[in-house]
Formats: sequence, C-alpha cells, structure tokens
Amino acid sequence: MVGGRTRSYLVHVPSGAASAPGRPLVLDFHGYSRTAASQKTGSGWLALGDAMGIVLVYPEGVSASWNVGGCCGTAGTDNVDDVGFARALITKLSGQLCIDPRRIYASGVSNGAGIAARMACDAGDVFSGVALVSSDLRTQPCKPARPVTEIAFRGTADTLEPYEGGTVGPAGMTFESPGARGSFALWKAIDECSATLKTITKYCETYTECRDGVEVTLCTMPDVGHSPYDNQIGLDLAKTMWDAFSRVPLRPL
Repeated sequence: MVGGRTRSYLVHVPSGAASAPGRPLVLDFHGYSRTAASQKTGSGWLALGDAMGIVLVYPEGVSASWNVGGCCGTAGTDNVDDVGFARALITKLSGQLCIDPRRIYASGVSNGAGIAARMACDAGDVFSGVALVSSDLRTQPCKPARPVTEIAFRGTADTLEPYEGGTVGPAGMTFESPGARGSFALWKAIDECSATLKTITKYCETYTECRDGVEVTLCTMPDVGHSPYDNQIGLDLAKTMWDAFSRVPLRPL
C-alpha cells in the first residue's frame, strides 16, 4: 500500500547464493499502456540477471502509466506517488532478498524511462544508476541528492519521441522534449562532467570524467525506432546498461 493504493510488481530472483554483502537490484519500468509482464519478457534483462546474480523487479504502473511530467495517463493526472512506491518496494525487498544498497539501479522504456529518470532526480540517495530507453529527461528541475550514472538509448528513426526533440506525446498529453542531444547536455551538467568524450561501446558516447566517478552516456542507434530492445544493429541494451552500471565506484555503506 502506497498513497492509499495497492501496488503490484513482478520479481525475478537469480539462482544461487547471494554474494556478500548482497545482490544488485534493477527496477525495470514498462512503457505507457504496457505491463510489468511485457517488460519482463521484452527488455532483455532476464538472461543477464541470471548470469550476473541480479535481482530484477518489474513494477506495475497505475492504469499502465507512470507519473512523469506532462505525460502520460492516469498516474500523471492523479499525481500518483511512484517515487514513494519505488522506495517502499526497495525497503521491502531489501529485507527479504539480501540486496546490496550500493547497487540499486533503474531502467525503463518510453514513459517507463521517464520514471527511471525521475528516480535519479528525486531518489538519487537510493539509486546509483539509471538507464533510459526511448525517452529524454522530463523531470525539471533535476537535482539528485548525489551524482547518478545515466545511460540513454535513442533511435534516430523514433517517430513517437523524435531524436531531435520538440513537441511530443499523444493528443492531450503532449510535452516539450529536449531531444537526445539536449538531454545528454542536461545530464552532463547535472553530474558535473568534463568536456571529454570517449567511445567505450560502439554507437555510444560517454562522459567518463564526472563527479564522484559516475558516467553519462548517449547511445545513438541509426535507423532504430521507438522499441529498440530487439534492434537490427546488434546492440545488446541490457548488457550495455550493466557494463555502465558496473564501472561506477561503489559508495561506502
């Protein structure tokens, strides 16, 4: 129960014992009008979670939506406390599944990417990294409690949230998007990164010299649309996310 609502989620626990001091945790948020079940089968985290010992959680949005500025659905219009939901979920699972509090991350697609970004902005004390698929930064102002690693995946053929930004979203729920490059610049400023860019992974540009050792990355996927998990360029999104998260120095408990 959060904010007077019963909230639900799916959990996938990897086989094998947890390594001290615990398992990493990834919250993976579905897109608007989608479900936790569809995100579980479609985002590519399952096999990687089993291989790397990651606890995977797929939260369910209220009326298949998340409360992100300007878009979309019931969660936004009713001002649903999705950040409170995530915090309560992490507290509950940490007591059940031996979660490492230094390795808690969020990922998501579209509206789900918007709420993953909000987790960095409004719950940066909990999340060490976020991965955003097919969405730009919507939470403004974004002032994390501490620097948070951010990695974004944007397709140049995305017609729902164009790479260039502008007015996007369904009728009645439009908002102004800064675009992929605009968001990249915003995250660079948020995490106080230097001007040096590196290519660690093909298609991806990374600011590696940011405050407290975090990174900011933009992966530009040529001719890829709004649903890029199974893409034609061979970029494994989940692995690329995890590689970025794994490079971040662990903060003291």
